[in-house]
Amino acid sequence: MPTIKLTGSDIWLKGTGAASQVWTPTVSGLPGGAIINKVTLTFASGNTYASPGRTEIFWGTEAVAANRLWYVSLSAGSGGTVDLTGRVTGNGSFSLLFRKTANSAGSQSNVYFSGIEVAIDYTNPISTFSLDKTTLDAGTALGVTISRVDSSYTHRVTFAFGSRSYTATGVGTSVSYTIPVAWLDQIPNAVSGTGSVKVETLDSSGASMGAVSASITITAGAGVVPTVGAITATLLDGMDGLYIQGHSKCRVAVSGYSAGEGATIASVLITGNGDSAWADNLTSGLLRTAGTVTFTVTVKDSRGREASGSISITVEAYTDIAITGRTALRCTSDGTVSRTKGKSAKLGCSYAMTAVGSNAATVRVYWRVYGTEAWTEITGWDSASGYTAVALTDAVALDERYEFRFSVADKVSVAEQTAVIAPGSVFMVWSKIRNAFGFGAYPTGEKQVAIAEDWRLMLGSTDVGNAIRQRDRVRNLLDNSDFTNPVNQRGQRSYSGNFVRSIDRWLAAEGPSGSVSVKIEDGGITFTTSGGGIVYLIQRFEKGYLDLSKQHTIVAYMADGTVLITGYIDTSEETMDGVNVTFPSGSKIKCVALYEGVYTADTLPPYVPKGYAAELAECQRYYQKYNTVGLTCRNNGYATALLPVVMRVTPTISVGTRLLFTS
Repeated sequence: MPTIKLTGSDIWLKGTGAASQVWTPTVSGLPGGAIINKVTLTFASGNTYASPGRTEIFWGTEAVAANRLWYVSLSAGSGGTVDLTGRVTGNGSFSLLFRKTANSAGSQSNVYFSGIEVAIDYTNPISTFSLDKTTLDAGTALGVTISRVDSSYTHRVTFAFGSRSYTATGVGTSVSYTIPVAWLDQIPNAVSGTGSVKVETLDSSGASMGAVSASITITAGAGVVPTVGAITATLLDGMDGLYIQGHSKCRVAVSGYSAGEGATIASVLITGNGDSAWADNLTSGLLRTAGTVTFTVTVKDSRGREASGSISITVEAYTDIAITGRTALRCTSDGTVSRTKGKSAKLGCSYAMTAVGSNAATVRVYWRVYGTEAWTEITGWDSASGYTAVALTDAVALDERYEFRFSVADKVSVAEQTAVIAPGSVFMVWSKIRNAFGFGAYPTGEKQVAIAEDWRLMLGSTDVGNAIRQRDRVRNLLDNSDFTNPVNQRGQRSYSGNFVRSIDRWLAAEGPSGSVSVKIEDGGITFTTSGGGIVYLIQRFEKGYLDLSKQHTIVAYMADGTVLITGYIDTSEETMDGVNVTFPSGSKIKCVALYEGVYTADTLPPYVPKGYAAELAECQRYYQKYNTVGLTCRNNGYATALLPVVMRVTPTISVGTRLLFTS
């Protein structure tokens, strides 16, 4: 049982007559409703005179006989104990009167009281309690066990967490309460917080006698995480409901997502196909990879907890339709190729198309007299790959140049190429209509003297035609462009791979994926792709080398005499620009060129090689193959010298003020 002790100062009662002194202690610290079991006054006393009178202690401040608690005739010294039980009933003050009577001998008597103490033993009526746990996840039960002093007592038990609370009434010795998960709204940015349990003791009348409390920790359990919700993928730019490689996009959206209980959404992230968006929807870029493409949605809440979900789509492999070959020749009405008699056109077109879904190709062929504006479609053309037919029967004038455009389209992409039929071949002709002459070729303009390209115009022993061509020559901007005599410092005759380095300054690739083989042969280089797709032949330049404010023409000269105006300039890299020359797989290329300006197949300047030495110097700005030779020095030391070019034989070496190489 707890005890409260009240201590008084020593009391001296001096003199020959009666004397008294009051001590008024104050009781504090008793809990409300405390049960006082026993109150005891203890002290020691004594007398300095041999024949003392009576010494007394009274309850209160007056020496009233009815209130006398203790008396004694003191001799030399003694002590005492007084029971105050029933007189002290709670917190507050009470008084005790200490008194002595006159000394019977009439002489001086000094009485003293020392070690004065009141001890109050009591029982606390407020119940105590224990918890079955002090840390718990929201959504789990918390048990409270109560120890009470009196079986008639009841309790109010309050569970509190922030502004949330619940009170159970009429509780005897135990109660259990499941902390609602909804209470986690008190900690939206944390995974735990501090709450409390308070037990208030009520007596039999229902009056409160006091309360005691304990702290608890409420946590958001591991299962309290965001919800991703529903993820949907919508096809954009598809075909037959299919995602098409290189052409389709996908719109991914998420709905119904939510934060963990009581938290808020911090972010939603969607990633996939190399794209990302901090939002609940994403429109991807073009789907560049065939097969399964997965988009992932990550939802993060204000507690830093995450949840993820994903959705996958299937992308169909697809390569843009490509014209792999076309025919445009003068012929007779029965299809016999003839430059001298051909007044009809023998036309044909082959293409490579990806078979996916209901994909199908349509071939359309157009023609016009070269230099005119309008195109006329040749109707009834069969769309089968490789189809060849005689068109414009007996309608192709021998003295005109004709241009043909082949357009091949499937459900996704379009490819176009043009071809030219030159005027017919003739020894000499005079056109009255045009007032023009032709030698080896028909004149195609007014007041014109036309000379066949393979004829030479001589003035004495001077080739006047060549001088004119030199004057009109346009600079080819490409390095190592003569594939009949290429700079090939790596020394191999064949190469393979994707984005493969082969002859100097050139990368070869099949787009968008696959591999390409490069075979260096007499009369040109043959390029073959593994998938039969377009060959991308790439040369890169430093930024600023090309004047991009002007138009350019990219030309591939085929070994079979065909001239392709094809390709494009790529400016997407930060430090380099690229020229992409494109042509069908299996092509044997004689040379390539890049000219500033816009040209057609008929107005192209003649291709003129720079020469191997000039090309090598250009290439060695980017790549050099070094040889090494050992040097034995005068002090028998040994060093290595780098030679910028491969020498004819290993050189002899003299060491002096400078190295001298001779071979």
